[in-house]
Amino acid sequence: MQAGLGILAAMATLNTRLARDKGLRLAVRVGIHTGLAVVGQMGVQGRQEQLALGDTPNLAARIQGLAVPDTVLISATTHRLVQGYFTVDPLGPQTVKGVTA
Repeated sequence: MQAGLGILAAMATLNTRLARDKGLRLAVRVGIHTGLAVVGQMGVQGRQEQLALGDTPNLAARIQGLAVPDTVLISATTHRLVQGYFTVDPLGPQTVKGVTA
């Protein structure tokens, strides 16, 4: 959560400069889900990248797609862990492609 909010704050600072210097504004959407993931380097020698694989990063990506610009959207699983540490606005149940519950 802290990292997601930090991203929003950094984008706000960047947007102040971009608006002044270039007349541009960028937006970001952050989706967070908590769970197990496999992280490692994938690819062939010279063309490797660090990837996170599994249901957790896939669901985080789907949640990110539901977020409106310049917000952090978290899953119910993550909410249970951060409850009382952050102020959240419940959005109610959402339909997430490929997820039944």
